[in-house]
Amino acid sequence: EDFLKTGAGEEDAARIFVDGGLRVGRMTSHIQDAGMVMDSMGACVLYPMIRVPLHVENLARLYSAATGRQTSAAELKLCGERGHNLLKLLNARAGFGREDDRIPMLWLEPKVTPDGEKVLSDYYHKEEIGEDDLSRELDEYYDERGWDQVTSHPTAEKLAQLGLDELAKGF
Repeated sequence: EDFLKTGAGEEDAARIFVDGGLRVGRMTSHIQDAGMVMDSMGACVLYPMIRVPLHVENLARLYSAATGRQTSAAELKLCGERGHNLLKLLNARAGFGREDDRIPMLWLEPKVTPDGEKVLSDYYHKEEIGEDDLSRELDEYYDERGWDQVTSHPTAEKLAQLGLDELAKGF
């Protein structure tokens, strides 16, 4: 239920919460878009983490009340998605690609802690995560975003869907 307050839809949730698990790569894109909305509206992204109900759904209500222009959480989230795709295009034009969207390989090495040795694990700390898992999650992230899995760039179709057709030229 909280996930839907980000402006994501039921169909998004069905792709993310599968077989009692969580598809982190897919979920990340929606959380980033919601974060972009919060950043753009000057809201602190820590509020939802400390249980203050300042999420995209409530931001849509506040925006509508302040401007007199009715908007929904889904519409605001689409603005966040548009912004995130614009950032990705800027990075792509600067030469950044898939290899730049990876965590440092140091994270895959076991760490010695006061509680014993720890390894990178899934969200529920049940399974160790390796390089192949990270690659799969990145594929799912790109798929959820509508980005090319090889280049990492937004596809012409995604840019058209977001009304950014003119920016697709040269890609």
